[in-house]
Amino acid sequence: MVEAADRYNPDARRGQWLKGILDLCVLALIGEGSSYGYDLATSFEAAGLGTIKGGTLYPRLTGMEKAGLLASEWKAGDGGPGRKYYRVTSEGAATLNAAGPEWHRFTNAAAALIPSTNHHPPPPKRTTPPTQTTGRKTKRATK
Repeated sequence: MVEAADRYNPDARRGQWLKGILDLCVLALIGEGSSYGYDLATSFEAAGLGTIKGGTLYPRLTGMEKAGLLASEWKAGDGGPGRKYYRVTSEGAATLNAAGPEWHRFTNAAAALIPSTNHHPPPPKRTTPPTQTTGRKTKRATK
């Protein structure tokens, strides 16, 4: 959860967004090939999504592997240590195919609510005042 002091910090907000979509982005980045952790981290940064720390990425890759979304194998490195390469399983591909459109519907709905100077008109004005819940009774807000 974002701390109160970080609530309006763009980096903290971006980190929260990325945590919510990290799995789908990993599945999309690997696609039909294979990739290793550091390569994925640099791909996130190159895509403009910011820096993904190893403490975030590697546990998520392990969790995705345990969930059956990814499979892995160790390959010898070019003159360096071996690397653990990940590939998307059929279950991972099915997850991306199902959840990708859901993500786009969600972000489009959010974008329609959030005013932008370039892309979207402001959300429609309310015709009735918002409700406030106090205890067990619901009351209309008063001006």
